[in-house]
Amino acid sequence: MMSRLYTRLFTQSSGLLREDGAALVTVMLLVAMMSSVAVIAFDQIGAAVRSVTAETQKAQAKRYALGGEVLAQDMIGQIADLPVAMQSVEQSVSYPVSGGAISGSLQDASNCFNINSLVTRDGRGGFSADQRSAEEYGRLLQSLGITGTLQMTLVSSLVDWMDTDRQPGPLGAEDAAYSALPEPYRAANTPMVDVSEIRLVKGYTKALQSQLLPYLCVGEIGMPAPYNLQSMQAHHTPILMSLLGDRITQSEAQQLITRHGGAGRTDHISSFWRDDAFRNIEISQQTRTRLGLIPTRFGVRITVSYGDVTLGLRSEFLQTSGGAVKLVSRRYMGGAKA
Repeated sequence: MMSRLYTRLFTQSSGLLREDGAALVTVMLLVAMMSSVAVIAFDQIGAAVRSVTAETQKAQAKRYALGGEVLAQDMIGQIADLPVAMQSVEQSVSYPVSGGAISGSLQDASNCFNINSLVTRDGRGGFSADQRSAEEYGRLLQSLGITGTLQMTLVSSLVDWMDTDRQPGPLGAEDAAYSALPEPYRAANTPMVDVSEIRLVKGYTKALQSQLLPYLCVGEIGMPAPYNLQSMQAHHTPILMSLLGDRITQSEAQQLITRHGGAGRTDHISSFWRDDAFRNIEISQQTRTRLGLIPTRFGVRITVSYGDVTLGLRSEFLQTSGGAVKLVSRRYMGGAKA
């Protein structure tokens, strides 16, 4: 009888031990799972904190950049008070801010062809081609070695992109041409907001974009850009050629810039037009008014380093004849440091 009692007690004890062991294993598994979950949770929290920190830094860097842009705009408004010889000189600043640093430069950006001058308002709420500006753009392309059918294609397709009629010009393109592409889209039928939009226009390959972009800008509709002799350098020869056409050679245009271009070299624009290169050439008053000695377009470059973020801002301003300063483009570049 005692043996049966021991056997029953042993069996009960073994069952209890097995239950306790199973419970212990279960608890250990739960602890392990909770630890894993905790690790994952803390990792996610850490990532979220880092993300929030990065976004906060980007937001602060952006605020600093926009503050620098406002300062640059104020400086542009005061440039008219400087002597003419100093108005085209690049201005640069750099100073520390809490948690980082900001640097910026302000330079004359007047010597570019305004592609929005290729169209003018038609009085019916639309836009039509400006023939005189189209001819000037064609001369710019020619001075860059772009001639023949490609030259005609680039002029016509750019006008077609912005005008509101549906009739393509010679070798140009309207909606039908773009709708037939593998990834179809339509012509804008309105002036451009940013010069980079030319990548969408028929004929403007990446190679041509790289070649042309240094000479192009966007500005007021139907208004050719006034060029600034004070800031012209040798690489602006195609711009001067687009204005004067075949009345002078490219070599003569470059020599004119060498003699008269650059801040302080010419105290009055009439000195330029009295140059011997124009002795037997008739220059219209309309052409003469396109060249001046003061900047009308400005480029602003701002770089902000804040925490782990480096942010760049590129802005362009136009100054009207009345002195008002207008923002025409703004582009952000950069982000977190590598």
